[in-house]
Amino acid sequence: MSHGVSFERSRFHVPVSNDRCKFMFTGGELEFPLRVHDKRLVNDADRILPTLYVLEPCSEVDPMRLRVDMERPAPRKLQPAVDALVKGEVVICPTDTGYAFGCGLSRAKGIAKLRQLKSIDEKSRKPLAMMVNELADFGTYGVMDNRIFRMVRRILPGPYTIVLKASIRIPRAMKNRDHEIGLRMPDNAVCRMLVERLGEPMLVGSVSAAEDIPEMEDPDLLELRHQGDVTCFVDAGPLWPDPSTVLRAGRDEIEVVREGQGAIPS
Repeated sequence: MSHGVSFERSRFHVPVSNDRCKFMFTGGELEFPLRVHDKRLVNDADRILPTLYVLEPCSEVDPMRLRVDMERPAPRKLQPAVDALVKGEVVICPTDTGYAFGCGLSRAKGIAKLRQLKSIDEKSRKPLAMMVNELADFGTYGVMDNRIFRMVRRILPGPYTIVLKASIRIPRAMKNRDHEIGLRMPDNAVCRMLVERLGEPMLVGSVSAAEDIPEMEDPDLLELRHQGDVTCFVDAGPLWPDPSTVLRAGRDEIEVVREGQGAIPS
């Protein structure tokens, strides 16, 4: 069986059994499952020599990729992502803290898939987070006193996740074992437009785990890594993951769960 190899700067494709399987090539590291037949690699500033691989045919369908301007997204370009969210599907979208998985609050199928992707079950103490557009939504979906609301009003919109007790408006599938949720109100045009057009909060979970060593999130690589996991990928170009600051509202004090991009409020 013959294999044709076509190269670009950052990736190449190998046709196998009349199917096209593509994978990223970054610094000599293979990011896609494959069986190596013969590996000969030289990678320096001037040249990249071919490597011959034997790949299994791909069965997953590539997610729809929507390229948008992070600062001024066009509503028509985001509409396919909104349509996917309405159907209960999971998408990948850019946020103020990097790329994230997203699904609609009222879509049980989407919540279950997002939990699977993030490896967070309902018995976990770690809460799921959702994005809203208005400060009033914090009182609608969470339980808080005036002291917490004053803090929220002072620091938002911004890169914070506020952990609150869930109100009766939150579906059971979203709550953690302590009946908590995370609420976010980012200063991000794409997120605000998705939530507005969806007509309800959007659950989100970072594609890159906060505990991992940070590395640039490359859209080509993310698309390949999550083939079959999501149906739509909103591409705003490479992003550096910078986690939000997580604050838990207790009865007597505000607990700093994770210090991230947002400054700790005084």
